Amino acid sequence: MGGIHKSKSTSDHVTGTRVTATSLESGFEHITAAGALDPDITTSFITSGDAIALTLAAGKVNGAVKIVKMISDGGDATLTPASFGDNTTITFDNTDSWMGIFVNGSWWTIGTPTATEA
Repeated sequence: MGGIHKSKSTSDHVTGTRVTATSLESGFEHITAAGALDPDITTSFITSGDAIALTLAAGKVNGAVKIVKMISDGGDATLTPASFGDNTTITFDNTDSWMGIFVNGSWWTIGTPTATEA
């Protein structure tokens, strides 16, 4: 079944806990179809069965960090953040390609990612 699955890990179980607009959820989402990534969840894993288009709304908390990683490549996943530094898209084109981004008014990259910015 395709879609977006969101979870928050705790010491003994997984729940679907949500966040307020002023905080971050320390958890993950698993993306399997085109759609929007949640800017409040810190980690997004992508499994693509075909090429998919993804979006990411503006971050709500300056200093927030988000990691996006493709864990299975059945086609390119192209992410278009609402505001992305000097670029417009991030393409995940291989298994294990990743991008670390943080909020400082816009989304900005962290370190030396293996996904491609354009």
